[in-house]
Amino acid sequence: LRDGWFAFDSVLALMGIIETWILTIIVLAAGGSNSLALGGSDILRMVRMTKMVRLSRMARLLRAIPELLVLLKAIGMAVRSMMIFFLMWLVVIYVFAVVFRQLTEGQEVGRTYFAGVPAAMNTLVVQGI
Repeated sequence: LRDGWFAFDSVLALMGIIETWILTIIVLAAGGSNSLALGGSDILRMVRMTKMVRLSRMARLLRAIPELLVLLKAIGMAVRSMMIFFLMWLVVIYVFAVVFRQLTEGQEVGRTYFAGVPAAMNTLVVQGI
């Protein structure tokens, strides 16, 4: 318990347990419908705000270990690239869904697999036809 951050994390975990489990049981026992009845309490709002202090610990860790910052930047760049890829993939799937929908109209395969554009997209992605 000499480490201040350990004590701080322990207090935050204890407050989270109290907020999530114990207060919910108290509200339900008192006849309340759910734990949202306590959502407007100023004390709970302040407790939730103290959890944001954890972010300062993360910033201090990033300053102490610059390699971690390099990894986070690389992950951010990879996420951006993956989002662009998935957007392009979605456009290609949409185009082929429209094409297959038009080409198979009036046929049995069209009624089964390509009844509409969303159904055709689902068929192309999930079943890989």
